[in-house]
Amino acid sequence: EEINRYKALLQSALDAKKFKDASRHQESLDKLEELKSMLPTAEELVEQLTKKKTEMNEAIQKKDFENAEKLNEEVEALEKKIEEEQKHAPPPPKQEPLPKKKVSSATVVVKAPIKAAFKDRTNSFDTAKAVAKAD
Repeated sequence: EEINRYKALLQSALDAKKFKDASRHQESLDKLEELKSMLPTAEELVEQLTKKKTEMNEAIQKKDFENAEKLNEEVEALEKKIEEEQKHAPPPPKQEPLPKKKVSSATVVVKAPIKAAFKDRTNSFDTAKAVAKAD
């Protein structure tokens, strides 16, 4: 979120040709980008976990149990990180129920002209004329 906020601030400063502000925002953005690699998101942790599990299964298939043990420890550590991340994650936004509205529709009843339309070989039917005749 902060990275996106600083990107927007940077772009605003550039658009306004406030280059000192843009320089400050770029420095902050660079620092945040560095921190991002040290603090992966929950999605990135899940990707890492999936990759490590695959590597562990491959090591087991190759009977490389020493490597499988190391990978298993990494898998367990990632699972703990994900669990901690989920504990501290903000709850998903609550969705408001949609308001219920009654919808009414007008119904036009056309009686005799429809029978005439079915007898017509072209199967064309002019509703406006049929309604006018019904009145």
